[in-house]
Amino acid sequence: MKIAMIGLKQMFGCEGGIEKTVRHLSFGMAEKGHSVTVYERGGAGGAGPSGTGDVPEALREKIKIVRIPTIPGAAGVPLYSFLAAVRAALSDCDLVMFHASGPCLMLPVAKLGGKKTVAFLHGRDSLRSKWGRFASWYLGQGEKAAAKQSDALLVLTEEDGAWARKTYGKEAFRVFNGAEAPEADPETPLPDGLVKDGYFIWSGRISREKGLQYLIPAYRKTRTDKPLLLAGRTAGRNRFFRTLKKAAEEDPRIRFIGYRTGRELAALYRNAFAFILPSEMEGMAHSLLEALACGTPCILSDIPENRAVAGGHALYFPSGDTGALAGRMREWLDRPEARFGPAEGESREILRRFSVKESVDRITGICEAVLAEDGKAGRKC
Repeated sequence: MKIAMIGLKQMFGCEGGIEKTVRHLSFGMAEKGHSVTVYERGGAGGAGPSGTGDVPEALREKIKIVRIPTIPGAAGVPLYSFLAAVRAALSDCDLVMFHASGPCLMLPVAKLGGKKTVAFLHGRDSLRSKWGRFASWYLGQGEKAAAKQSDALLVLTEEDGAWARKTYGKEAFRVFNGAEAPEADPETPLPDGLVKDGYFIWSGRISREKGLQYLIPAYRKTRTDKPLLLAGRTAGRNRFFRTLKKAAEEDPRIRFIGYRTGRELAALYRNAFAFILPSEMEGMAHSLLEALACGTPCILSDIPENRAVAGGHALYFPSGDTGALAGRMREWLDRPEARFGPAEGESREILRRFSVKESVDRITGICEAVLAEDGKAGRKC
């Protein structure tokens, strides 16, 4: 099977959930003997040169990375999606997998080339608060194309499956992101003199729907000498980030520490007093999966996507309610002995339920069934 992947910024050097999912799928499918071509977006920023240098050597014959040149700004995204779809349509691939709402609008281009298509909606992007009216409409059109024109639709939540069924009569396959505990190393030091249980941490992509505009004021209401670490790439100097930065500068306890990965991120998770994720919406947050896999206590917005992952192993508050979030933080500070994070055995169970291998096996099976046209890809939503 030859698969093309479209819809990511860059294969390496980006912390987004789609990028992590594409890496997991590409490596896993290649290990199964399939060939994968990843079309990444040129000019996405924050990543190194295109190429397969970061691909495990044993998989380099099976994974090809193609950078699609585009233009800066928002207009570059649909241009990238169109050019990538054209390249895939003219290639010898068997199936094109489109990731995220916007790129799915180019599904018909791949179909004109006679390709089978799989649409993977990592959440309904049209509902994200950061987009203006036109962008939301455009993303909605991509979601419509995904539901009406793909040979298989993949979603992460029951809610998105119900939307596809009710709105377009499309039966979606519910899949999940794979979880991996970041590699632990007891010798990895904590940065800046931090100590175990001595800080709160948030990690992820700095974007409005992630809820940092609620976390920062909630934390500022909280009397504690434990700093709040915000671990995410800060290269994007947009208005939202500037607002967050200004609010953080008014409280020296709040620290933007940049994008962290690997053993350093594992050490930060494992030693944190609590991981906080105040998102307005999610697909299935990799940062939450990783924190739970590390056994980190979690304080989460009460949205279905977070509950589906963490279950009873977290404290919840109503999304957008800064007062309630501050209350949860005070509750944990006042009663740290009442542990609410997953115990070691429960962390192993979370890793088993959301393992990368199980995720890759499920999605690969769906792709194989699409190509075989037997419709036996497994349980749908």
